[in-house]
Amino acid sequence: MTRFLLQSAVSLALLASLSPAQLTLTLSAPCGAGSARIHVSGATPTLRLFNLISVVPTVPTGSGPLFGLGIHDSIAIVNQLLAPYPSPPTYVAPNPSGTYTWTICLPPGFPLVSVPVDVVSVEWNPVTGFVRRSPVANFTFQF
Repeated sequence: MTRFLLQSAVSLALLASLSPAQLTLTLSAPCGAGSARIHVSGATPTLRLFNLISVVPTVPTGSGPLFGLGIHDSIAIVNQLLAPYPSPPTYVAPNPSGTYTWTICLPPGFPLVSVPVDVVSVEWNPVTGFVRRSPVANFTFQF
């Protein structure tokens, strides 16, 4: 029995070491108001990413049925899923180090409005489909 438990513990440790790193999504406004940055790390370089954006955040964050996003703007989310490849920032490929960054900085003088969003990054294999997803991130951009 002890030998079996030891072998099981070693097998679980080996599986944990072989599992992919956490898919991490970070949202920010690097240039202040009028800017947005989507940064994904821990992605598999040979796969693709969907960065799905919902302008109707769920409460609590990540509690919606579509990869953690709500269904109130499901048409917009479906349109993002049906976009041709590549369609930055929603349907893209990570670089060889497994990261993807998209940034926009508007010049000063644009009238700004606050836009709360929920965003999730979904790792996608074009042949087999869903692989994994990041936790949903909530952020308020000012555009």
